[in-house]
Amino acid sequence: MVAYHSGFQLALAYLKIILDLEMLRHIHAPRSYHLLLVGTDTAIQGLGVGTEIVQRGLPRADEEGVPSYLESSNPRSHAFYHRLGFKNVHEYHIGGDETAPVLTLMRRNPEPGVVARMSWCQ
Repeated sequence: MVAYHSGFQLALAYLKIILDLEMLRHIHAPRSYHLLLVGTDTAIQGLGVGTEIVQRGLPRADEEGVPSYLESSNPRSHAFYHRLGFKNVHEYHIGGDETAPVLTLMRRNPEPGVVARMSWCQ
C-alpha cells in the first residue's frame, strides 16, 4: 500500500475508491438494488439468519425486473452469495495493484416467480 503523508491525501484515496466502485456498479448494474452491508455474529452464523436477511429484499428486485448488486470483501462469503444466485462480475483491487486487497463485485439477475415461492415470503 502507498504511504500517505496527510489526511487530505488519504481522503482523496478513499474518494477515488468510492468513485471507482460507483463507476463499476453503473457498468455492471446501472439500475439495481444495492446490498450495502450484511453481517452476522459468529455465534449465529450457519443458522440461516444471513440468508433470511438477504432474501427479504430479493422478491422486490425480482418483481421490478432489476438485478441485485453487492461488493464482497470476504472471499469466505462468496459461496453464501452464490447460493442466493449472485455471480462474480468484477474484481476490484483496492489501491490498483494485484497485491492489494480485493473487493469482488457480484450481481444477481432478477428471477420472476422463483423467489416469491419461497416459504419465508408466505
